[in-house]
Amino acid sequence: MSRQPAYARISMPAGLEAFDLEVQGCAWSGWRSTGKAPAPLILMLHGTGGSRVSWRPVLNELLKSHSAGPSSQPDLQLLIPDLPGHDATHCARHSTHGLREMADDLQSLLQALGIQKVDLVVGHSAGAAVAIWLSLLGVPIQKILGVAPSLVPPPAFYNLMLGPLLTPLFVSGPSVSGLSALARGTRIVDGLIASTGSRIPDDQQEEYRRIFAQRSHVRGAIEFMAGTDLPALLARGHELTADLNLLIAEDDRWIPASGLRRVARDHFPKADLQFCTGGHLVQEVNPGLVATTIKNLMTTR
Repeated sequence: MSRQPAYARISMPAGLEAFDLEVQGCAWSGWRSTGKAPAPLILMLHGTGGSRVSWRPVLNELLKSHSAGPSSQPDLQLLIPDLPGHDATHCARHSTHGLREMADDLQSLLQALGIQKVDLVVGHSAGAAVAIWLSLLGVPIQKILGVAPSLVPPPAFYNLMLGPLLTPLFVSGPSVSGLSALARGTRIVDGLIASTGSRIPDDQQEEYRRIFAQRSHVRGAIEFMAGTDLPALLARGHELTADLNLLIAEDDRWIPASGLRRVARDHFPKADLQFCTGGHLVQEVNPGLVATTIKNLMTTR
């Protein structure tokens, strides 16, 4: 009996279609719109441990107001992939998956799809850092919107000592199996979401329970987190040519607003900062605000 694709079990916003594409050893899965060029293109990147479904509330708001009349087809081009190692996208192209590797894979995906430029990349959490790397690789990106952006590096002692010691432990087979079993049999995922300072809808919370019950997703999220080198990214902040906009949640329990103010001042002084509330998962708590911010950025091109 054939296995049902993961995306078939997910409620997809109207106006989108699912896609699967093999590109250089990476089996991509995600959603995209049927809007055609010259409609502006928006690439949406979830954060560590998320998936395309993290954007579902924003997409529902965005597509509600961006339709092309009677056809109900969006007048935007949208590309919303699961990042490598997350949910339904699987990739053995790299031994590790940090920011640079994720950006490399995305560049290959865009090339395979024939995409020459991106009008706006919307990145949540670590997805914002991936978006910046993608621009640094030379992909023509006009604007980047970082939603609750994960741009505050961990303490130096973690990078020098704890990280190298803990990473092999947590990506080992028994650890990954144990964590995914905990996700299936306990309320650990609910506690993880609560720790972000966000209260998200029940259907969104259920999706996090589903994806964290998958061993491949847990491993992918841990490898992404372990391979992320923010100091290297920030050291090249002055090279960024895309317009950077940061939507910062003042009540984000994971990424302190004070730290983001400091990072923006020191590494991205031209960035436009907007402040809100909603915790780290603000795009799922207040999708209308994020959708409005996206629309405002698209109308000021």
